[in-house]
Amino acid sequence: MSSHVDERALEQVLAGEAPPHVEEHVTTCALCRRRAAELATEEAVLIRVLLRMCCPDSLKLGEWVAGLLPESEARNVAHHVTVCPQCQEEAALAREMLHLSTRESSLTVAARKARRLVATLLADESPSLATAPFALRGAPASGRQYQVGSLRITLDLEREAPASYTIFGLIVSEAEDIGHFEGLRVRLEQAPDVEVATTEVDDLDTFVFAHVTPGTYMIEIETGEGVAVIEDLIVGNGQH
Repeated sequence: MSSHVDERALEQVLAGEAPPHVEEHVTTCALCRRRAAELATEEAVLIRVLLRMCCPDSLKLGEWVAGLLPESEARNVAHHVTVCPQCQEEAALAREMLHLSTRESSLTVAARKARRLVATLLADESPSLATAPFALRGAPASGRQYQVGSLRITLDLEREAPASYTIFGLIVSEAEDIGHFEGLRVRLEQAPDVEVATTEVDDLDTFVFAHVTPGTYMIEIETGEGVAVIEDLIVGNGQH
Protein backbone atom coordinates (compact mmCIF):
# COMPACT_ATOMS: atom_id res chain seq x y z
CA MET A 1 0.00 0.00 0.00
CA SER A 2 1.61 3.20 -1.21
CA SER A 3 -0.38 5.77 0.84
CA HIS A 4 -1.30 6.05 4.47
CA VAL A 5 -4.71 4.83 5.66
CA ASP A 6 -7.45 7.24 6.68
CA GLU A 7 -9.04 7.60 10.13
CA ARG A 8 -11.96 5.29 9.32
CA ALA A 9 -9.52 2.52 8.42
CA LEU A 10 -7.61 3.14 11.65
CA GLU A 11 -10.87 2.81 13.60
CA GLN A 12 -11.46 -0.53 11.88
CA VAL A 13 -7.99 -1.63 12.92
CA LEU A 14 -8.66 -0.66 16.53
CA ALA A 15 -11.95 -2.52 16.42
CA GLY A 16 -10.35 -5.60 14.88
CA GLU A 17 -12.49 -5.26 11.75
CA ALA A 18 -9.90 -4.03 9.18
CA PRO A 19 -9.00 -6.06 6.08
CA PRO A 20 -5.68 -7.94 6.32
CA HIS A 21 -3.81 -5.61 3.96
CA VAL A 22 -4.80 -2.56 6.08
CA GLU A 23 -3.65 -4.27 9.29
CA GLU A 24 -0.37 -5.20 7.57
CA HIS A 25 0.20 -1.61 6.50
CA VAL A 26 -0.44 -0.17 9.97
CA THR A 27 1.91 -2.79 11.42
CA THR A 28 4.76 -1.75 9.13
CA CYS A 29 4.10 2.02 8.92
CA ALA A 30 5.46 4.05 11.85
CA LEU A 31 3.26 7.07 11.03
CA CYS A 32 0.04 5.04 10.89
CA ARG A 33 0.95 3.17 14.07
CA ARG A 34 1.40 6.50 15.86
CA ARG A 35 -1.90 7.82 14.48
CA ALA A 36 -3.65 4.61 15.57
CA ALA A 37 -2.20 4.98 19.09
CA GLU A 38 -3.35 8.62 19.28
CA LEU A 39 -6.82 7.64 18.09
CA ALA A 40 -6.99 4.85 20.67
CA THR A 41 -6.12 7.34 23.41
CA GLU A 42 -8.78 9.78 22.23
CA GLU A 43 -11.38 7.01 22.14
CA ALA A 44 -10.42 5.88 25.64
CA VAL A 45 -10.87 9.41 26.95
CA LEU A 46 -14.22 9.71 25.20
CA ILE A 47 -15.38 6.39 26.64
CA ARG A 48 -14.41 7.54 30.16
CA VAL A 49 -16.31 10.81 29.68
CA LEU A 50 -19.40 8.97 28.44
CA LEU A 51 -19.21 6.51 31.30
CA ARG A 52 -18.97 9.33 33.86
CA MET A 53 -22.07 10.90 32.35
CA CYS A 54 -23.91 7.66 33.16
CA CYS A 55 -22.33 7.18 36.61
CA PRO A 56 -24.63 6.90 39.62
CA ASP A 57 -24.15 9.68 42.16
CA SER A 58 -22.18 9.04 45.35
CA LEU A 59 -25.31 8.51 47.45
CA LYS A 60 -26.73 5.86 45.12
CA LEU A 61 -23.36 4.14 44.83
CA GLY A 62 -23.09 4.06 48.62
CA GLU A 63 -26.60 2.62 48.92
CA TRP A 64 -25.67 -0.03 46.35
CA VAL A 65 -22.58 -0.99 48.36
CA ALA A 66 -24.69 -1.19 51.52
CA GLY A 67 -27.32 -3.33 49.76
CA LEU A 68 -30.10 -0.76 50.19
CA LEU A 69 -31.19 -0.33 46.55
CA PRO A 70 -34.21 -2.10 45.01
CA GLU A 71 -33.23 -5.14 42.98
CA SER A 72 -33.74 -3.54 39.56
CA GLU A 73 -31.69 -0.45 40.46
CA ALA A 74 -29.00 -2.54 42.09
CA ARG A 75 -28.70 -4.63 38.93
CA ASN A 76 -28.22 -1.52 36.77
CA VAL A 77 -25.61 -0.06 39.11
CA ALA A 78 -23.76 -3.37 39.30
CA HIS A 79 -23.61 -3.58 35.49
CA HIS A 80 -22.26 -0.03 35.28
CA VAL A 81 -19.61 -0.65 37.95
CA THR A 82 -18.26 -3.65 36.01
CA VAL A 83 -17.32 -1.38 33.07
CA CYS A 84 -16.47 1.87 34.87
CA PRO A 85 -13.02 2.05 36.53
CA GLN A 86 -13.89 5.26 38.39
CA CYS A 87 -16.98 3.74 39.95
CA GLN A 88 -15.02 0.62 40.81
CA GLU A 89 -12.60 2.79 42.79
CA GLU A 90 -15.44 4.72 44.47
CA ALA A 91 -17.25 1.50 45.33
CA ALA A 92 -14.08 0.04 46.85
CA LEU A 93 -13.67 3.18 48.95
CA ALA A 94 -17.33 3.05 50.01
CA ARG A 95 -16.91 -0.59 51.08
CA GLU A 96 -13.86 0.35 53.13
CA MET A 97 -15.70 3.24 54.80
CA LEU A 98 -18.72 1.02 55.52
CA HIS A 99 -16.45 -1.59 57.06
CA LEU A 100 -14.69 1.01 59.22
CA SER A 101 -18.00 2.55 60.29
CA THR A 102 -19.41 -0.83 61.29
CA ARG A 103 -16.20 -1.71 63.12
CA GLU A 104 -16.09 1.63 64.96
CA SER A 105 -19.75 1.25 65.96
CA SER A 106 -19.05 -2.23 67.33
CA LEU A 107 -15.99 -0.97 69.20
CA THR A 108 -18.00 1.91 70.68
CA VAL A 109 -20.70 -0.44 71.99
CA ALA A 110 -18.06 -2.84 73.30
CA ALA A 111 -16.13 -0.05 75.02
CA ARG A 112 -19.32 1.28 76.60
CA LYS A 113 -20.19 -2.15 77.95
CA ALA A 114 -16.67 -2.60 79.30
CA ARG A 115 -17.03 0.64 81.32
CA ARG A 116 -20.51 -0.08 82.68
CA LEU A 117 -21.03 0.93 86.30
CA VAL A 118 -24.37 -0.38 87.56
CA ALA A 119 -26.06 2.06 89.92
CA THR A 120 -27.03 1.02 93.44
CA LEU A 121 -30.54 1.90 94.60
CA LEU A 122 -30.45 3.84 97.88
CA ALA A 123 -33.11 3.78 100.57
CA ASP A 124 -36.00 6.19 99.99
CA GLU A 125 -34.96 9.54 101.43
CA SER A 126 -37.57 11.84 99.92
CA PRO A 127 -41.21 11.57 98.83
CA SER A 128 -41.94 10.96 95.17
CA LEU A 129 -43.03 13.80 92.90
CA ALA A 130 -44.96 11.35 90.75
CA THR A 131 -48.46 10.07 91.20
CA ALA A 132 -47.88 7.10 88.87
CA PRO A 133 -45.69 4.06 89.68
CA PHE A 134 -42.01 4.62 89.03
CA ALA A 135 -39.71 2.11 90.64
CA LEU A 136 -36.96 -0.41 90.47
CA ARG A 137 -38.50 -3.77 89.69
CA GLY A 138 -39.85 -5.29 92.88
CA ALA A 139 -39.58 -2.03 94.88
CA PRO A 140 -42.43 0.18 96.08
CA ALA A 141 -43.46 3.11 93.87
CA SER A 142 -41.65 6.40 94.52
CA GLY A 143 -38.87 8.66 93.33
CA ARG A 144 -35.48 7.02 93.53
CA GLN A 145 -31.87 7.88 94.37
CA TYR A 146 -28.92 5.89 93.07
CA GLN A 147 -25.23 5.83 93.88
CA VAL A 148 -22.56 5.27 91.20
CA GLY A 149 -19.04 5.80 92.52
CA SER A 150 -18.92 9.38 93.78
CA LEU A 151 -22.12 10.33 91.94
CA ARG A 152 -25.64 10.41 93.29
CA ILE A 153 -28.43 10.36 90.70
CA THR A 154 -31.99 11.30 91.61
CA LEU A 155 -34.88 10.33 89.34
CA ASP A 156 -38.51 11.43 89.53
CA LEU A 157 -41.50 11.02 87.29
CA GLU A 158 -44.37 13.27 86.25
CA ARG A 159 -47.47 12.14 84.39
CA GLU A 160 -48.17 14.09 81.19
CA ALA A 161 -51.20 12.11 80.06
CA PRO A 162 -52.82 8.76 80.93
CA ALA A 163 -50.10 6.92 79.03
CA SER A 164 -47.26 9.46 78.82
CA TYR A 165 -44.67 10.53 81.38
CA THR A 166 -41.67 12.80 81.87
CA ILE A 167 -38.54 11.53 83.60
CA PHE A 168 -36.55 14.14 85.54
CA GLY A 169 -32.96 13.43 86.56
CA LEU A 170 -30.40 15.22 88.75
CA ILE A 171 -26.70 14.37 89.11
CA VAL A 172 -24.77 15.57 92.17
CA SER A 173 -21.36 14.97 93.70
CA GLU A 174 -20.01 16.38 96.95
CA ALA A 175 -16.67 16.94 95.23
CA GLU A 176 -18.04 18.99 92.33
CA ASP A 177 -19.77 22.35 91.88
CA ILE A 178 -23.15 22.82 90.21
CA GLY A 179 -22.75 22.72 86.44
CA HIS A 180 -19.82 20.33 86.49
CA PHE A 181 -21.78 17.62 84.66
CA GLU A 182 -23.18 19.89 81.96
CA GLY A 183 -22.97 18.26 78.53
CA LEU A 184 -22.83 14.64 79.67
CA ARG A 185 -24.74 12.38 77.29
CA VAL A 186 -27.71 10.48 78.71
CA ARG A 187 -29.46 7.62 76.90
CA LEU A 188 -32.86 6.10 77.57
CA GLU A 189 -33.04 2.49 76.38
CA GLN A 190 -35.86 -0.04 76.43
CA ALA A 191 -33.58 -3.02 75.80
CA PRO A 192 -29.79 -3.35 75.66
CA ASP A 193 -28.49 -1.22 72.78
CA VAL A 194 -32.04 -0.25 71.67
CA GLU A 195 -32.02 3.51 72.12
CA VAL A 196 -35.34 5.26 72.74
CA ALA A 197 -34.07 8.80 73.28
CA THR A 198 -30.88 10.76 73.95
CA THR A 199 -30.36 14.02 75.80
CA GLU A 200 -27.64 15.99 77.58
CA VAL A 201 -27.23 17.23 81.12
CA ASP A 202 -27.92 20.97 81.39
CA ASP A 203 -26.05 23.68 83.32
CA LEU A 204 -27.91 22.77 86.52
CA ASP A 205 -26.81 19.13 86.24
CA THR A 206 -30.32 17.98 85.37
CA PHE A 207 -31.74 16.06 82.42
CA VAL A 208 -35.23 15.35 81.12
CA PHE A 209 -36.91 12.69 78.98
CA ALA A 210 -40.42 13.70 77.87
CA HIS A 211 -43.25 11.69 76.28
CA VAL A 212 -42.10 8.39 77.79
CA THR A 213 -44.65 5.61 77.34
CA PRO A 214 -45.22 2.89 79.95
CA GLY A 215 -42.57 0.20 79.94
CA THR A 216 -39.35 -1.00 81.51
CA TYR A 217 -36.30 1.11 80.72
CA MET A 218 -32.61 1.53 81.36
CA ILE A 219 -30.74 4.84 81.66
CA GLU A 220 -27.08 5.21 80.73
CA ILE A 221 -25.05 8.29 81.65
CA GLU A 222 -21.57 8.72 80.19
CA THR A 223 -19.44 10.09 83.02
CA GLY A 224 -15.74 10.56 83.52
CA GLU A 225 -15.72 7.46 85.71
CA GLY A 226 -17.44 5.23 83.15
CA VAL A 227 -20.99 4.61 81.98
CA ALA A 228 -23.41 4.84 84.90
CA VAL A 229 -26.28 2.41 84.32
CA ILE A 230 -29.68 2.41 86.03
CA GLU A 231 -31.42 -0.84 85.18
CA ASP A 232 -35.00 -2.18 85.39
CA LEU A 233 -36.64 1.22 85.60
CA ILE A 234 -40.41 0.73 85.40
CA VAL A 235 -42.60 3.55 84.13
CA GLY A 236 -46.37 3.25 84.57
CA ASN A 237 -46.23 -0.30 85.93
CA GLY A 238 -44.43 -1.33 82.75
CA GLN A 239 -47.70 -1.71 80.85
CA HIS A 240 -47.52 -0.99 77.12
